[in-house]
Amino acid sequence: EGWFVLLEERVSAIVLDDVGVDAGTPFRESFLLRHIEWAADQPGRRIVLTINDAPKEWVGVLGDRVSDRMSDGSRFVVAPLPGRSRRA
Repeated sequence: EGWFVLLEERVSAIVLDDVGVDAGTPFRESFLLRHIEWAADQPGRRIVLTINDAPKEWVGVLGDRVSDRMSDGSRFVVAPLPGRSRRA
């Protein structure tokens, strides 16, 4: 809990990579919601989430509440990157 308070006070942007990996647990959903709400709470805060799943799969992977918030066009912009993985 304390680490998040420190984070909240010291940064204005967070990047969470591969949020769909091992998703679907109550902890994961609450963790993502907390970060999403952190970004929405104050002007100037930003969150960048990367996920390999298509928007139509978000409910099954991330849960209803996270999917709903990520689908909100006033909060998020979906920027698909077509093609295969860039990992070597």
